[in-house]
Amino acid sequence: IVSKWCIDHNLSFIGLPRYVGFGLHNYGGRKYRFLVMDRFGDDLQSKIMSCKIINSLSMRLTLWNTYTNMSIHADIKASNLLSSLYVLADFGLSYRYTANGVHTKYTPKPKKCHSGTIEFTSRDAHVGADPSRRGDFEILVFGLIRWLCGFLPWDAVTSDVSSVAKLKDEYHRNIIII
Repeated sequence: IVSKWCIDHNLSFIGLPRYVGFGLHNYGGRKYRFLVMDRFGDDLQSKIMSCKIINSLSMRLTLWNTYTNMSIHADIKASNLLSSLYVLADFGLSYRYTANGVHTKYTPKPKKCHSGTIEFTSRDAHVGADPSRRGDFEILVFGLIRWLCGFLPWDAVTSDVSSVAKLKDEYHRNIIII
């Protein structure tokens, strides 16, 4: 699908790894889902930890490529940006936000709460709502705060997802727009 989309849009590279396959594997009595794709090198988190660099241009281009395909990544974080070509990886939570040109309706679903990496997941994900572009940008902002400051205000309570969600809401309400 990606190859066809690239040909249709006259693009040679869009910053997505080549999909090889997926499936289920039983190990130790548990079922594991897996996805096989190209590996492009170290992830951006490793670079940040060693060099304290941020490549915002590559993040913007990667997000643009994702959204032009009408999909949400829902797990944008440095460890999912591979550094050799700055490609976005780990599509385990990705979501198509339109069906036949109609956006999915915002509906909290308590049974789907807190999907993703707790410290970065969007406030919508904490209430179980389907991923959205707004949520992807919120996740990116949480990543930027971590990369620039070295921590997030809720890092000390990540074992308690309800506390993390409350702190995210609290900090969101206290934003001062200049």
